[in-house]
Amino acid sequence: MAEIKKRFGKIDALFVNAGIGRFSPFEQVTEALFDEVMNINLKGVFFTIQKAVPLMAPGSAVVINASINGHMGMANASVYGAAKAALHNLAKGISTDLLGKGIRVNTVSPGPIATPILSRMGMDDKQLKETKDWITSQVPMKRFGTPEEIASIALYLTAPESSYIIGTDVIVDGGMVTL
Repeated sequence: MAEIKKRFGKIDALFVNAGIGRFSPFEQVTEALFDEVMNINLKGVFFTIQKAVPLMAPGSAVVINASINGHMGMANASVYGAAKAALHNLAKGISTDLLGKGIRVNTVSPGPIATPILSRMGMDDKQLKETKDWITSQVPMKRFGTPEEIASIALYLTAPESSYIIGTDVIVDGGMVTL
């Protein structure tokens, strides 16, 4: 934040995209895995926002990148889903705290988005294709979303046109949770 203050002086819009996905069957979740996921996905978000607020003026906005896993149960994702669900409530709480400062906080919950994340999970090409095909079959629109679709929502949530939206979550998932 010191570097941001030095270079730019202020923050008009903050997109908090800190997060990791660690997936494990419930019985195999260790305290270390639990702490790692919560520390990055929840604690990291909280303290990033706390440190950014002094650089934010009335009319500025925060968008937290959550996940549809905060809205649905998924095998092997209990800790990840809990952390992402906590972000929805965190946005509401921080919104209440920052209301007097004129700073809005919202979340965006992406579904499957075409990013390199799956290719970093150590699957061979066959497993990767099978995983992508299975995920696509779960999405009513039968495709992955794009990073640009998430960026558009985040940009909107920080724009003056959304000045009456606070403490809410926008689900961008091709209907996976909502249909």
